[in-house]
Amino acid sequence: MHPINRLSLLLSVIAMLGLFGCSGAPRPVAFGTPDSFSLSGPAVETETSDALYRLVPRCIAVRATGFGGADHGIADILEKSIVRHARDRFDRVIGGAARRGLERSLVVDLAQERDRRVFSRNTGCSYFLDISPWKSEDGYFLVWSRRSIGASIRLSGVDPEKTLWRARHTTLRQDGGLPLSPLGFLFDVARAGAFQADPDIPRSLADELARRLFVSLPDMRSLAQR
Repeated sequence: MHPINRLSLLLSVIAMLGLFGCSGAPRPVAFGTPDSFSLSGPAVETETSDALYRLVPRCIAVRATGFGGADHGIADILEKSIVRHARDRFDRVIGGAARRGLERSLVVDLAQERDRRVFSRNTGCSYFLDISPWKSEDGYFLVWSRRSIGASIRLSGVDPEKTLWRARHTTLRQDGGLPLSPLGFLFDVARAGAFQADPDIPRSLADELARRLFVSLPDMRSLAQR
């Protein structure tokens, strides 16, 4: 086999492995575990405090924080996905417009312990799930496109420094390829461009990310009935 053909084949195989590496069920690992390659995709880092099982939160307020102005749209999409999946774990979830309305009417900043106490007294909701960005990076190289959303979520009580549960993960998808012919080049350019412009990709990624993040969190509704 001619060297150039062998190299092309090798690069194609590597590209295919990269695509497969972003699918499947990711494995859960301890929070802070170094990144490692897996055909099942990036790991979900998670950590649960013993206090979670003692306190058994019934109601949480969800908020996205730390996202820049350019990521405002992503933060909104991600918060909505987190709220939907959180409702499968908690009796009551306050997020989005409802949470923002309460913050305005109570004049509180949920990053502050004092204001969390005010919020808790007035709503009966004493636990908070904060969403922050984590290793989210897109790439576009004419014949290949990658889009990703990453987040770190942390559950705490009125004291924002005491973590009850946390998890972080990045979901990503990519399309395109390494063209081996002029026709292949045009085909891969079209695929990569369509993928990069697809407005449904962020919503799909956010929903997948939220689902994976919550896998390690016990159902608080079931625990409360014990």
